Amino acid sequence: MSQPRAHALLMASLCGVLILAGCDARTAEAPQAQEVDEQAAGLSDTMTQCGYECPPRGWHTRGWSCAPECGGTCGPWGNQVTCGVNTGTFTMCGYTCPNDFQPIGSSCKPECGPFCLAPYYSNATTCAPICDSREGTHGDMEADFRYYDAYANYEGWCTSLPTDVCVDGSYYYSRLLAGFFCHTVGSNGSCGDPDAIWEVNCRSRIDCVYDCEGACVKTDC
Repeated sequence: MSQPRAHALLMASLCGVLILAGCDARTAEAPQAQEVDEQAAGLSDTMTQCGYECPPRGWHTRGWSCAPECGGTCGPWGNQVTCGVNTGTFTMCGYTCPNDFQPIGSSCKPECGPFCLAPYYSNATTCAPICDSREGTHGDMEADFRYYDAYANYEGWCTSLPTDVCVDGSYYYSRLLAGFFCHTVGSNGSCGDPDAIWEVNCRSRIDCVYDCEGACVKTDC
């Protein structure tokens, strides 16, 4: 059930109980939510605005409170809302998590409303990202490797380098020749001299581990 609908039902029930006291459901109507520049709000992971609802995409409700500057009458949920960005693990008001997140717990938070009713006896849910199925497994990614070698060794450029080995913090699975150019001429003044020095570029595959979002992150060895 959406929060505005839950709020309306609660006020209707309260008015049913307090009708002898002249309850007017109109006094509990939500103040108009201020328009939010979502791009500007993205500079922070939280924001507070008048009203009951957060921006529909990328935000969740952290709680409600009462602020005089928002005007109107504070009902059970107040008249302003605190919103958080959907990132990492977070606790939000309500019973369902946004897309790409899964519930991992529930609790009763006073800032999420006055009641924690059956069957859950809670009004807040802790949400965690739904991770890529490859999370924590090893893969390989492309990386460039550059070194200098004599022209006499050109037949083994890149392919003669060791594989399945750790070099400068990266674990190399394979290396293939990607490019080369003459750096220093040899003793006879030619790049074709056996002792001429060439810069050799290798297209390599190195070890990485998949993170929650499915990106393969280079490992350190």
